[in-house]
Amino acid sequence: MDHSFQQIAATPSCERIRRRFDAIAVGDSSADVGHLVLVILLEESLGGTCLQNLGLTLHKIENGCFGEVVAATCRTLTECQSDGDAAEVILADETPDLPSAGLGPKAGDQMWLTGLLDRARLICRRSDDATLVRSQHLVQAMVELDGPAKSQLEPLGITAANVELQLSGEPEALPVLAVDLDLAPGLFTDEDEDCDTASIFVSETDASQRIVAVLDANLNRTREGLRVLEDFARFVSRDAAATEELKRLRHQLVAAEQLLQSAGVSPLLQRAVEHDVGTSLTTEQEQRRESVADLVAANARRVQESLRSLEEFGKTVSGPFAAMIKQMRYQTYSLEQQLYLQSVIDMSDAGDVSVPSSRMERIDRLQQAIVYVLLTEDLCRLDWQQTAEAALAGGADVIQLREKHLADDELISRGRWLAQACEAAGALFILNDRSDLARLAEAHGVHVGQDDGSVASARSMLRDDQLLGVSTHDLNQIRTACNSGADYLGVGPVFPSSTKQFDGFPGIEFVKDAAKEAVTESSLVPWFAIGGINIDTVSLVRLSGANRIAVSHAVIGSEDPESAVRDLRAAMLVEDDDRPASLKIRRG
Repeated sequence: MDHSFQQIAATPSCERIRRRFDAIAVGDSSADVGHLVLVILLEESLGGTCLQNLGLTLHKIENGCFGEVVAATCRTLTECQSDGDAAEVILADETPDLPSAGLGPKAGDQMWLTGLLDRARLICRRSDDATLVRSQHLVQAMVELDGPAKSQLEPLGITAANVELQLSGEPEALPVLAVDLDLAPGLFTDEDEDCDTASIFVSETDASQRIVAVLDANLNRTREGLRVLEDFARFVSRDAAATEELKRLRHQLVAAEQLLQSAGVSPLLQRAVEHDVGTSLTTEQEQRRESVADLVAANARRVQESLRSLEEFGKTVSGPFAAMIKQMRYQTYSLEQQLYLQSVIDMSDAGDVSVPSSRMERIDRLQQAIVYVLLTEDLCRLDWQQTAEAALAGGADVIQLREKHLADDELISRGRWLAQACEAAGALFILNDRSDLARLAEAHGVHVGQDDGSVASARSMLRDDQLLGVSTHDLNQIRTACNSGADYLGVGPVFPSSTKQFDGFPGIEFVKDAAKEAVTESSLVPWFAIGGINIDTVSLVRLSGANRIAVSHAVIGSEDPESAVRDLRAAMLVEDDDRPASLKIRRG
């Protein structure tokens, strides 16, 4: 898969921070938030200056504010710098084993780092100079995004509010000007009353009316921006959840406007387009959108800026209105991130010749697959990332992320990490159930159960190149799934499973029936026997006609997932003269 659209353009300073953190991670796989803060401070960039001004210094790190491991690294690096050897050992700017590839994210990144880099890119997009991620964007991301960075920095006084204040800078006090309240006679004449220039003084009544006009204009801007974003979510990215959320925001805006009506404020009555001095003003940038991503970013900012204006001016007429608008504004921030990530993916699909393999190519890879591993963190004997890497090293052809209780952002983050890891290993990455998140997670496909909605509904949320797998428990379900357009099937459960509870078990006879199902050479659907399969039962499954297996506990519950996958593959590749010839199921 081409992940070039993920690579975040960054300043040289920011890239050095990334390389130095990677170098520390090579020497210490536990490299964490403290190490990232350390290399930001050593870079002496704007981000580092911000942290120092807030009291987070190298001296404090040496004294153990991030623990002894980080403190020891800090002492080593500062000694190197004082000796003039900062370019050696860990701080080498040119590390042959760590070629520069932008800011990332990269395969092997920890989840908190992947999420932080995504947030830094989003902050960059919202800034005035939305071209390069800078060190201050990294610092902002660390204190904005819920996670280990924020939780470790807040007790040290590094909060989002403090960082924003540091980076925005406090305005210098202006000198107090003497004002002559007794204006000189003749300064203004009677003719001035009829002049065409804008009046400096506005009556209280006029001011109130003009504030209501501001509310009317920004209500219109918000409605328009939400509609553009909703059209993108509905027709371009085909994201049902985002579409519903945007529709809900539009309805919430109507409810907020009704609060104004209850307060005796009628924005529509103050609309006077002919007196709006801004209707004839435009910029070249407003007339151009370079990409779908630009369109999404511009309209998301339009909505947020309009909501902020509504909130501030609304405080003068209705407190409940302003409070509701404030909550809407907060809701748009996470929604903006989701839509922007989708727009980047969609843009890559439309314009990059290096888009992921077509669906048919992926189906061909499934035809050649043998071992499919279902990954659930709570069931892993080892760390889930270590388990996935070991399974891939052992020859797993497919990894499915099966997590029922993770928050969406965490699911997306893990999915993106697995997508890169699988692609690097020549494997496929499948997301369980969540067709609505498949694009954001960069999954090669989605797997749904019999209770997860229709195949057509799941397919409508996927890109054309994404696979759709379906669980089946009898021959009728097999035929229905094939005729509905499933790309592959799960056939089972074959045996009782320690990872999932079933009311009944079709058993080994179902595997035999599936293998006997009539086939035509031109339309074959690969299928995987699943349910309780392990090294002791795999031979029986193979002899019953299965050509592929899907396993969970037999691999992820092992202390050596790599060997577990390798042993299962070897057992499936044993040649048996008495195996059924028909190992695949026809589509139609």
